[in-house]
Amino acid sequence: RGGESNAVAFPPGSTLETVLVQAEGPGEAVLTLSFQGTGAASGISCEALLKMTAVAVTLEPVTTENSPEVYNPCGIATGGIGYYKINVEPTSLFPDDKISWSVVSGDVSFVGNRNTGRLVAVKGGSTEGAFKLEVELEGVNFPANPCIAGMVLDPKTVPVTVWIVRDDNGNNAACSEGRVQELLSGVNAIFKQCAMTFHVNGAIQYTNCEEWLDIDFTNGWSGELESIRNIETATGGIELYFVRDFYIDGTIAGSLLGLEDTQGIVLRSGISERTLAHEIGHACGLLDIYPYRSVSNTLERVVTGPVTADRLPQDWGAGYYPPDLLQAYLITYRLLMMGYEDPTITTTCDIPLGSVYGTWFDRLPPLFEGDVVIDVWEQSLAPVGLNSMGNRQPCHQ
Repeated sequence: RGGESNAVAFPPGSTLETVLVQAEGPGEAVLTLSFQGTGAASGISCEALLKMTAVAVTLEPVTTENSPEVYNPCGIATGGIGYYKINVEPTSLFPDDKISWSVVSGDVSFVGNRNTGRLVAVKGGSTEGAFKLEVELEGVNFPANPCIAGMVLDPKTVPVTVWIVRDDNGNNAACSEGRVQELLSGVNAIFKQCAMTFHVNGAIQYTNCEEWLDIDFTNGWSGELESIRNIETATGGIELYFVRDFYIDGTIAGSLLGLEDTQGIVLRSGISERTLAHEIGHACGLLDIYPYRSVSNTLERVVTGPVTADRLPQDWGAGYYPPDLLQAYLITYRLLMMGYEDPTITTTCDIPLGSVYGTWFDRLPPLFEGDVVIDVWEQSLAPVGLNSMGNRQPCHQ
């Protein structure tokens, strides 16, 4: 600043410069500030050292870590346990004892009162409701501390009635009983974040009808599909019907893995637990979300740009996602309700707390017999999260 120091006159006005320093990675650095006088002060110089620490913090409410039983779950069952994780670098400067978690609100607590570290176990209390966790780093003042919100939920147990199609002679079953149990085990890991458990209701049943093994879906819902879904009704829970394949125009429809409506879920052989969990998500009231709309060999309504607070309003966590994370990537690789299944992607297991921005459609039912079903496409917040679940006790008719 202008004025006098040590009887040396400085010109009036500011002599300080503002320097913007950007960290290229986590760690420590030293910034050297040098001052050299001019004119009458030409013999005066000074130097100051400024030590800086760059901290990389990642806390992702929507994540792929530890899938299918993901970290940072949207919910915890009453009396249940969920695991919450934050990544902090450099680890040498921030050991676990310098990372402290706290409960801002809600009926949750830390297991064993251990609330420090990169991974903490959180126990749900006895009261349903919202909760919020926050993280502080010793010696670091954030504009907003990393945080995560969730729900304490009463646990729900959903009975599952299973039918498997075989040929007329009772051979060539579309699925094995062992595989059904494996699928439900995977589904239970995924739906733990919603405090939901699924179990086979009674014995697994078979129907010997060769014409139902392969379903022609060329013209949509067919008579075979209607017949299969009406094998059993009003079971008090989820109904699963396994067939061998779906066909469109005489060719196996490789991208058609399962179909769900109010009468049950029809599934092809060889599906993953994520496919089954996805279809159960529909039974709970969730809709598909896409990074784009694919129609007539073109891409429409393509989702571009990074994740932001208004695109993940209930799952933003104060903004500690990786800075280069794109919204389309989050949709494609993380969300259970991603509508285009790629068998090479095995991480789509997350059910967020709230709605997520993306491309999606709502299906308008026909008003009168003979009317065509209309899909209304949007690019906005899609109902793919826990708070959009109309029912955590789904029941097919």
